[in-house]
Amino acid sequence: NTGEMLGLLLRRKVIGANFLYEVFPGLGLWEKVKPVVEGERKRHGIPRIFECFEYYYNEMKKLQQRGVENG
Repeated sequence: NTGEMLGLLLRRKVIGANFLYEVFPGLGLWEKVKPVVEGERKRHGIPRIFECFEYYYNEMKKLQQRGVENG
């Protein structure tokens, strides 16, 4: 999953949040899949499913709320 991979790179500081926000903010993508992810987390009892993707979304949302421009 691209969102999960980008979140992992972001979390490990391999890629910068501002750069990623300019290239691929991905906010709408998480918002679309969030209900499905939450359902899978409950169904399997694994709250960490797609946690890096969620981290990625949260970091991008912070930049959006601060008014950072994206490309």
